[in-house]
Amino acid sequence: MIGSAASKAMNSEQLQVDINISSRFENIDLIDLVTEALLRHVGMDEESIERMGLAVREAVANGVQHGNKEQPEKRVAVSFVVSTEEVRIQIRDQGEGFDVDALPDPLDPENLFKPRGRGILLMNTFMDEVNFEFKGDRGTEVTLCKRLGATDPDKKKEDLG
Repeated sequence: MIGSAASKAMNSEQLQVDINISSRFENIDLIDLVTEALLRHVGMDEESIERMGLAVREAVANGVQHGNKEQPEKRVAVSFVVSTEEVRIQIRDQGEGFDVDALPDPLDPENLFKPRGRGILLMNTFMDEVNFEFKGDRGTEVTLCKRLGATDPDKKKEDLG
């Protein structure tokens, strides 16, 4: 079941969209649609939209599967903040967290043909910044950030407002 979706213009240069989903894989499709729409809204090219969409999808899927253990009563909250300078996406689950440094290297020869384990690598590859914050019993928060290119800033301000 989908929780809530809210959108608000923060000021003339920033747009925020917050979505709260139950931990079901089918709800990730909603996040995909919002991600794509927001990135198109700020004029990103198709390749960037596809790559960033994959990074967001991986982060949300990790929250559903690993963080919340696919327990539908637990929530994954996704917050998009788009400004003239960047797109910042925060994904929060209600899980116990994990040790990023203890994850197996997906590029290690013994892991190359495993069907899983590349999500964080993809996030780091496609985004300018990826940060993890572990909040103990309050869950895990992943922040993905993509700086927007130095295109015409007046057009971006116009698009966001």
